[in-house]
Amino acid sequence: MGDVVLALMRTVSSLRSGRIWLYVAAPAVVSLLLWIFLALRGLGVMVEWLLGHQPMTILIAWGVAWLATLLAYMGAWMAIFAAAYLTASLLAAVFVMPLLLKHLADTDYRDVAPMGQDSFVAAAVNSLEHRFCSSSAGC
Repeated sequence: MGDVVLALMRTVSSLRSGRIWLYVAAPAVVSLLLWIFLALRGLGVMVEWLLGHQPMTILIAWGVAWLATLLAYMGAWMAIFAAAYLTASLLAAVFVMPLLLKHLADTDYRDVAPMGQDSFVAAAVNSLEHRFCSSSAGC
């Protein structure tokens, strides 16, 4: 139990650094601003596409077009926020985690060390190779 409390206290002390908060917030803010900008450009197209498919066409046929339009806008915004979350996760994994790891290794956690360069990218490429190359294809 003492190790858990020690880890919690070290974590809380790390959060006093403004740089940590910058590393945590930057990918989310960048991604959200990017996707809101893209949403303002293409939201109408996405809503029209959703209105042309079921179940929205059924709602329109029943005479509740206002509900179909409301649900289409909600669905479009949900898709945009999901894409923003995915983009923020990728930005954090590829760019922010190495910076955060280096910062923590230089300050509070001297025993933490990075295990190579671009390990996330290398792991993703390795996974894609195994997924799309079969043993009979000889990749």
